[in-house]
Amino acid sequence: MRRLVTRSFLVVLLGLAGIELALRLGMTDFFEGRFEYGYHPRGGIVEANGEVTLARTGARKFWPQKFPAAHPPQGLRIITVGDSIPRGASLEQSWPWLVGQQLRAQGVATEAISLSIAGYGAERKRLLVEQALNWSPDLLILQVGMSNEFEDERDLARAREFQDWHPRHWPMKSWLVRRFYEFKHEMLFTKWLPDEVRRQAAVNDGDVEALAGQDPARVRAWRRQFEAVTARTLAMAAARDVPVLLVPRVQIEPTHTPVDFDDQGLRTILEPALGNRVVWFDPARAFGVNPDPALFFRDHVHMHPPAHQVMAKAIAREVLALRAAGVVQPAVRTGLARAPEQARAPEQAR
Repeated sequence: MRRLVTRSFLVVLLGLAGIELALRLGMTDFFEGRFEYGYHPRGGIVEANGEVTLARTGARKFWPQKFPAAHPPQGLRIITVGDSIPRGASLEQSWPWLVGQQLRAQGVATEAISLSIAGYGAERKRLLVEQALNWSPDLLILQVGMSNEFEDERDLARAREFQDWHPRHWPMKSWLVRRFYEFKHEMLFTKWLPDEVRRQAAVNDGDVEALAGQDPARVRAWRRQFEAVTARTLAMAAARDVPVLLVPRVQIEPTHTPVDFDDQGLRTILEPALGNRVVWFDPARAFGVNPDPALFFRDHVHMHPPAHQVMAKAIAREVLALRAAGVVQPAVRTGLARAPEQARAPEQAR
């Protein structure tokens, strides 16, 4: 036994323990929620000294942004929650950001914040809305769709697996081991291995999802989940008296004349919730009756940057109409008010 527990072994053990302690004391924000796949309420959200920073962490891959936690003294604060469709190719090319740009160009002081993350379904969007409501938005834009319920279900199982105390998970309780695990996947597996090697080692979630999507019972369960969770999300906004603009996920059918914007029954599902404070936005109003699919859509769902510009202009017009009707009202807070032209968009985090 003495031969096994050598001085070198103890030095290495103490060194690893020191690194672990340093990570836990100095990098809490970096690791918080990284292995909960978007189900940690504060993962990727750092709030300090009155400022909120949105960062990329684990499944919470926000476009980096910074903004005051408190509502600005004057002007609109609009927060968009959605998945990969409003997320766009970059923050500055996405319609949630561009809506703010459009409104500021028309003299309306606006702060536009995007909480759009690829693969997020109804439940993880609900968690984001819960956080967003703490920042006093004047309007919540909620992008809705039922295409990511499989991802929500799969990632919840992953999060629970990492939380489990089965002996096979004991090494992952160490933040140092977790960081090596992430490095293996984010750098070695994703960036350095050739595609053919990575495909052989990977589990094809697309195939699993396709099979699940052919199971009528699973599809019905996902629809019930979407309906129930979205109702809870809208109830949270109503409790804070925050109006909601619903933007549906639509798929276009280029073979139809005129082009058909198919919301896959979303309007019918959410019709009971619509009213003065929950407003439906029809993307067909943005693009007209016969848009060019090749110009605007790369896969009949996601949009090229020019389409984000079109969406932003149309949504900005909708916001102005809601503002004129008194549904969306710029909140003037106590303290030193700024002139409209002084209000700025949240900065990109550096």
